[in-house]
Amino acid sequence: MTHELRLKTKLYNLLERLDLSYDEAEHALGLYAHNKRFDKDLDTHYNVDDDVIDEDWDEWHPNDL
Repeated sequence: MTHELRLKTKLYNLLERLDLSYDEAEHALGLYAHNKRFDKDLDTHYNVDDDVIDEDWDEWHPNDL
C-alpha cells in the first residue's frame, strides 16, 4: 500500500467515523483553512508571534464560574 493510498484510507475512515458526507467535510476544511489564514494575517498585522497569543482563550470550561 502506498503512502498516498494510506492517507486516503485514513481520511475515508475519519469521514465514516464522524458521519460526515464529502460535501460537509469539504465545507469544514474550507472553514478551517479560512480561519487559519485569518489568524495568520491577524498575527502579521499586529506583529506578534503565534506562540504569544493563546488561541484557546475563549474555551468554556464547565467548572469556570
